[in-house]
Amino acid sequence: MNIGIVGGGRGGLSVLTLLLTIPGVNVLWVSDLQDDAPAFSKARAAGIKTIKSFVPHLQDPSLDLVIEVTGVAAVQELLNKHKRHDLSIMDAKTAKLLITIVEIREEINRKIISNARELTSLTDEINKSTLFIRENMQNLTSDAENLAAFGDSLAQPSLTAKEEAEKTQEILNLIEGISKTTRIIGLNASIEAARVGKAGQGFSVVAEEIR
Repeated sequence: MNIGIVGGGRGGLSVLTLLLTIPGVNVLWVSDLQDDAPAFSKARAAGIKTIKSFVPHLQDPSLDLVIEVTGVAAVQELLNKHKRHDLSIMDAKTAKLLITIVEIREEINRKIISNARELTSLTDEINKSTLFIRENMQNLTSDAENLAAFGDSLAQPSLTAKEEAEKTQEILNLIEGISKTTRIIGLNASIEAARVGKAGQGFSVVAEEIR
């Protein structure tokens, strides 16, 4: 389908943008009185003809549809007066629907791009956090290994101290046994000294000292 657009303002730009994405649609020209109309720049970049007067092109037999986006009554009168009898005209009210579709689609695209950027930013933050956690886990593992090694180094002295304590207890038990035996010997000596009377008084002093 071959289409002409009358009006190169913001509305014409929106319509042109939409039509360029539809397969099988061929925009023949864009018309506007201003050379710097927004739609003109996009049309020229796409290799589409830009014209000031659309009237001479309304009899083109290859033209199937003209979309009028100006909403100006005088423009609509010119279109109806000079068009071929079988040429279809889409007025500004109908074209506004196309403009709305384009604006909604562009807004959706902006949101998608914005969300994609936010997602990328969040992904970067997650990657940084993951790297930070990994590094700290490695440090924690290293510290745990060092602590384990230090614990192992303390184990042997602790075992030695335990063994020495056990030996000391054995010595104390031996001393206590000797002490008990000595006291018994002293007691027996005292009893014998008392039994023999005066003859055992000297021995009684020795027995007391032993006790």
